[in-house]
Amino acid sequence: VCISPLTQYCDLYYHPNTMTEQTGLAILHWFWTAFFAGFGVYLLLRPDCMMRTSCRVLRLRDGADRPRVDAAVERRRAVEHISNATGYGAAAFCFVMSAITAVTHVSTGLLYAIFCLGLALTMTALYLQLRNSQPTRIAVLNARTPASVIPVWAFLAAGVSAVCCLLLAAMPHLRVSALVVFASTAVTVFAAWRLTSLPAILQGVDVPVETALDQRLRFHRSAGVFVMGIVQPFVFASQSLDDRFPAVWIAYFVTLIPFFAFAVWVGRRMVAKVSFAQQ
Repeated sequence: VCISPLTQYCDLYYHPNTMTEQTGLAILHWFWTAFFAGFGVYLLLRPDCMMRTSCRVLRLRDGADRPRVDAAVERRRAVEHISNATGYGAAAFCFVMSAITAVTHVSTGLLYAIFCLGLALTMTALYLQLRNSQPTRIAVLNARTPASVIPVWAFLAAGVSAVCCLLLAAMPHLRVSALVVFASTAVTVFAAWRLTSLPAILQGVDVPVETALDQRLRFHRSAGVFVMGIVQPFVFASQSLDDRFPAVWIAYFVTLIPFFAFAVWVGRRMVAKVSFAQQ
C-alpha cells in the first residue's frame, strides 16, 4: 500500500509515534493554553491597551515640554471616551480559547487563526468607537494619507504575506487554518488602514502639542493593529513547518521578511523625539 507524505504527516500530527513527538506536541499544546490565558489576564488589567492614550507616546527633546504634553493627554482622554467593555469582551474570548485549547486536540494552528480573527474584530470595534468619539473637531488643513502614517511598501508586504496563506490553503491539512488566517489578516490590515485616516482630534488649546500628539497616537494605534495583522501569516507558517513540505518553509521565510522589516521601521519611528516652540 502506498502512503502519501501528506497522509503520513496527518497521521503523525494526530497520532504521534515516539515519546519525543508526544512531548513536543504536549509542550506546544500547553504553551498555547497558557498564552491565550495570559493574554486574557493582560486584557483584564489593561482593557484599553490597544488604543490607550498615554503621555509616553511622545519622546521629548526638552523636558520642559512635559507639562504641556501631560495637559494635552488629559484633554484627549476626556474627549475620546474609549470604553473598556470591548477590552473585557476580548479578555473573555481569550479565556474561552484557552479552555478550548486545554480540553481538545484541535490543531493549534487553527486555534491561533481563530484567536487572531477575534482580535481583528476587536480592533475593528475599537476603530468604530474612535471614529465617533468627538462630534465637533478642530479643522486640520494638511492633507493626510495612509502612506503618511504607514508606508505603502508595508501594505504591499502584508498583501504578499496574506497570499502565502492562500497558497498554503492548497494543502488539505492546512486548508481551513490557512483560510481563516488569510481572512483575519485581511480584516486586521484593513482596520489598520482605516485607523490611518481617522479625523484629527484637537481641542485648540495648545495646537502644536495637540497636533503632535494626534499624529503620534494615530501612528501608534495604526502600527499596533498593523503588526497584529502582518505577524499572523508568519506565526502560522512557523507552526506548520515540516521538511516534507517545502512550500511551508518558503512561506515561512517570505512572511518573516515583511514582519521583521516593519518591526525595525516601527522601532526607529518610536524612538524619534519631538520638540515644541515655547508659548
